[in-house]
Amino acid sequence: MKRALAALAATACVAAAAQGTVDGTPSDALWKQERALEDAGRFKGAIDVCLAIVRRDPAHQARALSTIAGLQGRQGRYRDEIDWARRALAADPAYFEAEINLGTAQAQLGRLDLAQAAYERAQALAPRSPLPVYSLGALAEIRGDVAAATGSYERAVALDPAFESGWFNLAAMQARAGRFDDALASLDKVLALDPRAEDAKAMRRHVQADKAAAARR
Repeated sequence: MKRALAALAATACVAAAAQGTVDGTPSDALWKQERALEDAGRFKGAIDVCLAIVRRDPAHQARALSTIAGLQGRQGRYRDEIDWARRALAADPAYFEAEINLGTAQAQLGRLDLAQAAYERAQALAPRSPLPVYSLGALAEIRGDVAAATGSYERAVALDPAFESGWFNLAAMQARAGRFDDALASLDKVLALDPRAEDAKAMRRHVQADKAAAARR
């Protein structure tokens, strides 16, 4: 019902999208090919393209290796994701998306303290990106700490007001805390960014029903 239940997977997808951005380099055509294959669910082909980028474009080595890590995670191969994320960090220790992939895989394996450490390193590397703090919010949610998750999601959308998943997960936490008006306002932000977001529409109906039920008590 809510993206927060799959927030770590969402983090990996958002990070992969950021890594796949075309930026005017000689590898543009290959990155476009990788994104098309990934969007089609052809992960092996996407990985092969990333390996070609590693061979042809040393400047994009960390980005390609980190993208492979994310692709491994999307297939549920979390130990392989850790391995490729570490390769990306060996190529460029400042590549924060690799820390996010590393943390996501650790969390999926139940290693929450290692995941926290990876996300905090990502935050130190990229304090202006919403992805690390969003990831910390997802981890707090797994731990059952609604207040910490709410605070992290609030910081994520403050860093990037167009971060749709941040608003969605924030709404989920606000609703869970009984802050129904705040949750509805956050869902309005989601729907302003993506009017077709069916999960946000469904949550909005549930929040409105919960608000009405609370008023009758």
